[in-house]
Amino acid sequence: MQPLTQIDREAWRFINSVSIITVAVDGVVNAMSAEWCAPVSLKPPLIGVFVGEERFTRGLIFLANYTWSKTISDGDVQAGGGPGGQDFYNRALEKAISTNDVPHIVNVSYIYELPFGRGKRWLSEGVAARIAGGWSVTGIQQYSVGKPIALTANNTLPLFNALLRPDAVPGAHRKLSWDRFDPNVDRYINPAAFAVPPALRFGSAARAYTDLRAPALYNESFGAIKRTPLKENLVLTFRAEFFNAFNRVVFSAPAANVSNANFGRISGQATAPRQGQLALRLEF
Repeated sequence: MQPLTQIDREAWRFINSVSIITVAVDGVVNAMSAEWCAPVSLKPPLIGVFVGEERFTRGLIFLANYTWSKTISDGDVQAGGGPGGQDFYNRALEKAISTNDVPHIVNVSYIYELPFGRGKRWLSEGVAARIAGGWSVTGIQQYSVGKPIALTANNTLPLFNALLRPDAVPGAHRKLSWDRFDPNVDRYINPAAFAVPPALRFGSAARAYTDLRAPALYNESFGAIKRTPLKENLVLTFRAEFFNAFNRVVFSAPAANVSNANFGRISGQATAPRQGQLALRLEF
């Protein structure tokens, strides 16, 4: 452990490993390293992790972290597929923002014991203490930027290439307006920004674009817990938990094949709707 002001600038040079910087609320830094393998021609991803933690104080446990990263690659593995390219003999053309790149991630979690009941600040005696005491509230909140969309076209080249990309139309905006988006009517990707390449030619579009990503993730889950001591070694616990409590709709990535008539349209939801559950447990 060392003070933040004493970190050598060389620690921020990412050469053969990923440096992960963890910053605690007491102003000290803990740096650790994780191995990373990649083609020699590519640089390792840049990752910074910042963590703030409040240990149990006045009934509160709080943990928050923010991750910044950037990943560039010439091939990605997703959903069990291989990192195939459009031109195996020119891997430099495959270099682009990784389709696994998520530059901003925020996670927040907490547990708070309400200050009511026996041994607490308020309502510490009598019937009120038994009713209002023993309650805790919990929460987990997650926010992240969407991943870049991998664009393709129907592969008609007899070259044993893994895929074919579309042509990029110069000057056209790749993403349409997100305001008042209706997936039944609107397209997420501008179809005028990409075209099917002519026969017997590779497409000119990049493998992915940093400004063309799947929708961002927003999710909040909350809970309430009440512990009621019945006897010395007997406790009744009640839990109420709600996942995706605000019932946020996070759409899935749009159709990314320019040869598809539904290119640019979103047809699904990436997250489940709000769910709730109640539980009663006897601890002895």
